[in-house]
Amino acid sequence: MGDIAHQLGLSEETTWATPVTPSRFVEFTSESLGRRQNIAVSEGIRSGRRYGGQGRRITRHDAGGSITFEIATTGFGVFFEHLLGDVVTVEDVAATAYTHTFTPGTLLGKGLTLQKGVEKPDGTVQAFTYPGSKVISADFSVDQDGLLMATLEFDASQELTATALASASYSTPRIFTYSEGTLKVDTVTMANVRSVGSVQIINNLMTERFFLGNAGIKDEPINTPFDTISGNLDVEFQNITDFYDLFAADTSAVLELEFVGDVISGAFDETFRITVNDVRFEGETPKVGGPELVYQNIPFVGLDPTSGDAIEIVYGTSDALP
Repeated sequence: MGDIAHQLGLSEETTWATPVTPSRFVEFTSESLGRRQNIAVSEGIRSGRRYGGQGRRITRHDAGGSITFEIATTGFGVFFEHLLGDVVTVEDVAATAYTHTFTPGTLLGKGLTLQKGVEKPDGTVQAFTYPGSKVISADFSVDQDGLLMATLEFDASQELTATALASASYSTPRIFTYSEGTLKVDTVTMANVRSVGSVQIINNLMTERFFLGNAGIKDEPINTPFDTISGNLDVEFQNITDFYDLFAADTSAVLELEFVGDVISGAFDETFRITVNDVRFEGETPKVGGPELVYQNIPFVGLDPTSGDAIEIVYGTSDALP
């Protein structure tokens, strides 16, 4: 081993679970993609048997796992589309800058082919390919002095090992950082938020759609009610009007986490913004644990607003979709 040979690639599928060759490659920090299978073991009684017989059979199999990323200024729009469903794009006149706005929509028929390359000690790389990959959840976070991170969980139709490893090529994106971030509540910038522990979106997908006659491979997962939005903030207690009053009255508010990087072109900036349009804070009364400043963990949930979308992701990038 010398240079890193691990890789992660993906492409959008035309037909769910029909594999396509990965054409987009992104950097990642860790992953847990793998095969899952159910084994039935015979309990047949037989003279002389003590430790169990050889009646082991694989009854079904699929795949899945999570991938953790540092969110970059290019390459991630396809994930946001497959997380929420719908996208509207505005581009500059030279088609060099794009603002993609992702909102909840149908996930039916949407699928990615993911492929990871795992380097062996001799430097060769084994490909593991995951057709029919759907985004089950996404969890965004940023620590003090850290980078904007996301962990995406995937469910896949199956794991294939005979598919050839795609040739990887990369752009050179920037990574969104703590210093570029702001958090707003009802358009007011909160000056006491130390970090964002989580902004999590979970799609309630039925992933157990196995049927007789399909060789133990499942049908496409279908979205069912109810999806969930939740998260938590790490804040310094400064004023009861920041979060406590909203918590005590269970008042609806709009939460916006935004990162703005460099200018791409004209009015188009590198941007990641996630907006929850009806957030309810499930906080607590500040507690004094000693002579130090008081810090709080502020959990929240997102609900359907009276109008508009519950959640929205805006991605300003030089990257067209997919």
